[in-house]
Amino acid sequence: IWFHHPTTGLWAIESEGPKLRIGRSSLAKVSGLIHVIAAADGNLVLVAHNGLFRYGLAGLKPWSAGASQFVEQGNPTSACSLPDGRIAIGSLTGGLAIVSADGSDVKVIDRAHGLPNQSIFQVSAGSDNTLWCAMPTHVAAIDTSQSREYWKIIDTPAENTNSVSTAGGKIWLATNDGAYRFVNGAIHRVGDGYFFDTIASES
Repeated sequence: IWFHHPTTGLWAIESEGPKLRIGRSSLAKVSGLIHVIAAADGNLVLVAHNGLFRYGLAGLKPWSAGASQFVEQGNPTSACSLPDGRIAIGSLTGGLAIVSADGSDVKVIDRAHGLPNQSIFQVSAGSDNTLWCAMPTHVAAIDTSQSREYWKIIDTPAENTNSVSTAGGKIWLATNDGAYRFVNGAIHRVGDGYFFDTIASES
């Protein structure tokens, strides 16, 4: 678990407790940090409103010009890593971007490609290569295991889906009209009221 403390820097929750990983001064070029991803090579990828950055032994460096352009123009909302090392980024106005592990290729999926909405509030990846996207009016399940992405649009009982998370083979939805669990093609209501976000663990 990562968290950004503006006064001190970027922290990681480790087994022995919180640990400062990047000090505030090293993050001076990062504005509006929304997500931190630990890459397979041990470096960190930081997704922020003013671009993507990579942090390693050489310090903080701008990363993936195509993905940086996407977030600067689309107002990013969330990001997650896919099982194969790619990165998915949701945005408020630009749809979805899927970035290759080395940052060289950026594929944008938006309304022109069949998504019902340009706004994606949150993205969450399952272990089966399905990328779940919470949108104002729908939830999209995108199969990212193929060379070309295939998706299905899922209608929910709620008017607005604010968040989606994956854990233990189950999909959890936070909506304006309650909390739901999506299992084996069926949606089950598990809570009443307004839910803004979801956090699920494997335990």
